[in-house]
Amino acid sequence: VFVGVHDSNSGWDSASKVVKERGITYPVALDKGGVSVQNYALQFWPTYVVIDRTGVVRAAGLTPDRVEDVVKVLLAEAAPAPTVMAAEFGPEVYYGGARRPKAFREAEGRVLGAVRPEAWLGTEVPAASFDRSVRVFTLVSPSLTRSVEELGALMPVVKDMARQGVVFTGVCPSNVSDEAWVRLGTRRADGAPSIPIWRDAPGEAPEALGAMSESLGITLFPCTVVVDRAGVVRAAGVRADQVRPMLEKLIAEPVPPADGPPS
Repeated sequence: VFVGVHDSNSGWDSASKVVKERGITYPVALDKGGVSVQNYALQFWPTYVVIDRTGVVRAAGLTPDRVEDVVKVLLAEAAPAPTVMAAEFGPEVYYGGARRPKAFREAEGRVLGAVRPEAWLGTEVPAASFDRSVRVFTLVSPSLTRSVEELGALMPVVKDMARQGVVFTGVCPSNVSDEAWVRLGTRRADGAPSIPIWRDAPGEAPEALGAMSESLGITLFPCTVVVDRAGVVRAAGVRADQVRPMLEKLIAEPVPPADGPPS
């Protein structure tokens, strides 16, 4: 990821012109209040700083022709061992607040695998629509009235954010009975507000509730999961009335390149 940081003292008024003239394609931001200058103890411009995957500054003050060499070395390093992601959002956005289930917290930071729908209720969402889109998955159980209520509670944000490219779907466990699946479809047909719902493929373990549930380690329903364009789970167990500000943040983030890792 390349980011340009512009001096807060002068020149910002002409920065957009310079960016355009020089064909700069990465984001350039204003150093608000000179915070970056203070944090990195900068003494001159430009200064090139390279940071590794763990957030450690590995080189500073490089000449432009040596940046690529350093980046190649860091890219060749093994990725850091996965850890539980620190909560990106405050406890108020989650059901249960700071006491939400551990499984929800541990799901954050995981890279979501490909979705594997086996059947659909409502309009089927093409597989390509999930790729490099901000996604909201609500894991539901047909036997729980609370699940259907959660889908209904999401409808106000669905109407607004779907127009901006956010993909909303419900996910039903693979091991539900055919009777329960049909009953869920009947409730939709009877006017219960809902987004498209898909029946998940079986997981690898015999006791798994479905492929997605297994990959996330989530077995409590309903659970709304927010996934960014790169396929990374950014939040799990989100309150329906707190989804909107989260999505506004994620849709403002850059779209991963087409030749990047699949999401």
